[in-house]
Amino acid sequence: MKGHILGHRVALPEGAQHALASGELVHDPKLLLPARPAAVSASAWRRMTRLARLLTSQVLDLQAEHPDLSWTQLPLVWGTAMGEVAPSTSFLDRILTNDDGRGSPTAFQNSVYNSTPGHVSMVLGMRGLSETVCAGQVSGLAALHRGLSLLRSHEAVLVAVGEDLCPPIQRSWSHAAGPAGEAVVSVLLSRGEGLEVRWGLESVEAPVLCRQVPMAWETAPLPHADLVPERVCGHSSAAGLATWLTLGKGTLVEVDGLTALTAWRR
Repeated sequence: MKGHILGHRVALPEGAQHALASGELVHDPKLLLPARPAAVSASAWRRMTRLARLLTSQVLDLQAEHPDLSWTQLPLVWGTAMGEVAPSTSFLDRILTNDDGRGSPTAFQNSVYNSTPGHVSMVLGMRGLSETVCAGQVSGLAALHRGLSLLRSHEAVLVAVGEDLCPPIQRSWSHAAGPAGEAVVSVLLSRGEGLEVRWGLESVEAPVLCRQVPMAWETAPLPHADLVPERVCGHSSAAGLATWLTLGKGTLVEVDGLTALTAWRR
């Protein structure tokens, strides 16, 4: 199924857009949290995770930009490789370190993978279909693919992808070249001809893959792009999609379940 991008929002670390244009590194790959929107109560905002706050702000922006859509019934697809790691580790740490073994119910309710879109749906009154897609570092591509497939039965679909940054994630990427990073991206899709997710490598004018290094289980070397999101923005399943939307045209390609998004310099 093909689609058209009605609008999008990208949250990247401060200085990331300049770094993407120049190929330099982002030294502090952490997102700046937005101020609480007037449409969200202080109590609801306080209970949200960082990812939920970032996503809520983006959805509110897109709602204001496209008030003609039926947002209460709009499907929401959330893509994430790691889920809400910070609340999950907070919940487990409290169980492991406290003698009474009691975990935090607040941390627990935010630890599941679908808690991020759940917050957005409840606070903004979105009662349509809500799905969470988890496919490792290609979660952004998989979420886009799922969102496009939903256009068969819906006029518009909101696809969002994001990862946060916390000490466990930083340690998990310590073996890789470049730092761990975070990004949140929201893409509003409608029916059209401008966007298609292709599965498999194109035989003609094969695109260069945005991969920093082969994973440990990969034996064949993969081609590297002149611009590598993981090297510039930090490792995140949303980095490729953020790069593609920030810089302009690119090709969405997946090979053996392990590639990210290609990005071309504008």
